[in-house]
Amino acid sequence: MNSTMGGEKMEDFNEQSIPEQYRPVSTWAFVGYFLLCCIPIVNIVCLIIFACSDSNINRRNFARAYLVIFGIAIVLYMIGWASLFNASSSVTNDTLKTYEESRTQMLQEQNNYYPSLGILPN
Repeated sequence: MNSTMGGEKMEDFNEQSIPEQYRPVSTWAFVGYFLLCCIPIVNIVCLIIFACSDSNINRRNFARAYLVIFGIAIVLYMIGWASLFNASSSVTNDTLKTYEESRTQMLQEQNNYYPSLGILPN
């Protein structure tokens, strides 16, 4: 089977003939980039450098995609914490109101049973 690509035979195709900017990145290079992105602070610096460089289109697109996903994760993380904080503060307020109401009710009952003590609610 003798297929052609752009007028050249596939057997004659050489990866070295592709300009450096468009050469495919190997699987192991992507694994290395992914491992590099697991290191805190270093990942942000490297991703910004890779996203702004023109040395390899594939690496640049990988870095941009990773930054987009990273940004989305941070936004979702902030929304989750905000909703958790909002829920916990409403539970805390309800608990404090219930405590004050029960305390006032208890003091009123004590005042009804023991008026000589002179316990008055605040």
